[in-house]
Amino acid sequence: MNTAVVYAVSFITNAAILIFEIAGGRLLAPYLGTAVGVWAGTISVVLLGMALGYHWGGRIADKNASETTLGRFIFGAGLAALIAWSVRDAVPTFFAVTELSETWGAILVGTVLFMPTVFILAAVSPILVRNLIRNVENAGSATGTLYAVGTAGSIVGAVLTSAFLLSYFGVSYILLGVAVLLLFLGFLFLRKNAVVHAVILCVVVALAFFLNALPTRASMTEADISTAYSRVLIDRLERFDEVRTLSTDPFGTQCAMEIQEDGTANEEVLVFPYLKAFEMVREVVNPAETARVLFLGGCNYSYPRYLLRLFPKITADVAEIDPGMTAIAQKYFSFDSSKFPTLSITHQDARIFLKRKHDAYDIVFMDTFGTSKGIPVHLTTKEMFESVAENMHSGSHLVINAHGAYAGEYSDFSAALFKTLKTVFPHVSLYVMSEKSEVNQNLIFVASYSGELSKFIVSQRFPEVGLVQATLPESNIVLTDDFAPVERLMH
Repeated sequence: MNTAVVYAVSFITNAAILIFEIAGGRLLAPYLGTAVGVWAGTISVVLLGMALGYHWGGRIADKNASETTLGRFIFGAGLAALIAWSVRDAVPTFFAVTELSETWGAILVGTVLFMPTVFILAAVSPILVRNLIRNVENAGSATGTLYAVGTAGSIVGAVLTSAFLLSYFGVSYILLGVAVLLLFLGFLFLRKNAVVHAVILCVVVALAFFLNALPTRASMTEADISTAYSRVLIDRLERFDEVRTLSTDPFGTQCAMEIQEDGTANEEVLVFPYLKAFEMVREVVNPAETARVLFLGGCNYSYPRYLLRLFPKITADVAEIDPGMTAIAQKYFSFDSSKFPTLSITHQDARIFLKRKHDAYDIVFMDTFGTSKGIPVHLTTKEMFESVAENMHSGSHLVINAHGAYAGEYSDFSAALFKTLKTVFPHVSLYVMSEKSEVNQNLIFVASYSGELSKFIVSQRFPEVGLVQATLPESNIVLTDDFAPVERLMH
């Protein structure tokens, strides 16, 4: 076999493995979330598949390393990828209802969806090694060069997927594209038996399209969108068809708005109680109509739009990491930033945004979720809140929407977050909207230098929402950039 062909195949197959892995992690987000446990499970499955594939491929290569054998392996990997594409949502839909942990859920789903393709692709490498080695003297350099080329393919696959493919193509198109690429490459080595393999392909394609038609959560939504940071599902709120929702994982809804008959959003209504709680706190701590407000997290921009409708002279900055979210807000939630001349949007991570020089904000709202279960780890630390404090003055307030309980086994993270805030701000209060203290719920933290607020906060505009100050168990953990065991505390 030509040396250049061997290197090219190694490059392509290793790139395909990384594309499959990264796209696979994004695929699982609406079902298992995006926490580190999901990625740990996905990576473990891929590594196990590669290890088994290398071992099996080595045994095959010792017996027969012909071009036909190579072609059958690549063709087989393409068929496996095609089947994975066809059940990409059916399999995680099934496992998501089993209430397995994130890691075990990712391992089980990954074993069914990703391992067959990765296993077969990894088996290609030993076959390529056997074709490349001409004699014992060049075995080391030839194998080393092949591994280097394969690693380069992995790098290109990873960068290409994260920087380009996920930003412009849905996960389903990426997986289907990998399948088509591998099937085409396999056919190039199977020209002598093209008819037989074409028949096999037709049968598998028919099966794949049948499986692809099975109902899944994603197929029953209005839209399934991949951005650079998330896989987003657009749907309607159960029992309220006029409310359109945005979700990035299976644990809840990130944001929602009422959509009127003409397709425009009702910007004068806040759907979720926690957003009403934000406004109730603002009325108390800073009712000025010309305040400077910072929003960390934008989603569909429902609260900034609501606030600026009421008080057009308020200056509002929004730090939203994902430009795809803004595009979705424009398309599905009729967001038009030109209607709000005092609104400024920056697509940047909150930590990076806060390091820039800003005039002090009167109030900072933080509504940032990696998944609906938790705030991204780097936004929970002492260093993060020190950066926030640097952008506030002595009378400013930080208002945080977090998720958890305020008593019992699910309160560990909430207690640690409270203690961490206390290391930066002398006055920190927790407000709750439910008496069920041990149930996961929206928790409103208010931090400042200027003094404690009332134990009860009510509003004539939102009589259905009552904020009550609550206490948390003592915690001995301060979350820092060096040590922030958020995943452990939340479980």
